[in-house]
Amino acid sequence: MDIGCGTGLELEYIFQKAPHAKLFCLDLSEKMLNKLKEKYRSKIDQIETRAGSYLEISLEKNRYDYIVSVMTLHHLKYTKKLQLYKNIYKALKESGKYIEGDYIVEETKEQKILKNVEKNTADKTNGEYHIDLPFSIRTQKQILAESGFRNFNLIYKRDEAAVYSVCK
Repeated sequence: MDIGCGTGLELEYIFQKAPHAKLFCLDLSEKMLNKLKEKYRSKIDQIETRAGSYLEISLEKNRYDYIVSVMTLHHLKYTKKLQLYKNIYKALKESGKYIEGDYIVEETKEQKILKNVEKNTADKTNGEYHIDLPFSIRTQKQILAESGFRNFNLIYKRDEAAVYSVCK
């Protein structure tokens, strides 16, 4: 499963590693999903798409071997991210893995961002606003562990981007 898949940039790498993989791709934008289907029309029988929010979709328990997200979760506050990670954890099979690539920051920058977000969003009542809220690696480890995941593995880190995996 690829959450927040957009046009499927990461699918090329997935199909290189697992050419016969069956993928469920979820994104808010039907337009993006249509571009994904056009781009991967030779693999369309292996791809199921759905327009919707990964924050609202009900994920089937123990269904996926892998769930990935790339550059999409840095907009979520801690509590929303925790809830999503718990849903991802439940959706993975017993030996499943979650792999995430996203923006990360140093802890001091994370604290400044958090203070600024709290100050600038305190008067918002519906909670619907666009923010960039990248966490530090330490916070990512903490929230993933709190969600039930284990074996945090930092695969890649450069500047303010990282890729990491965890196991169910």
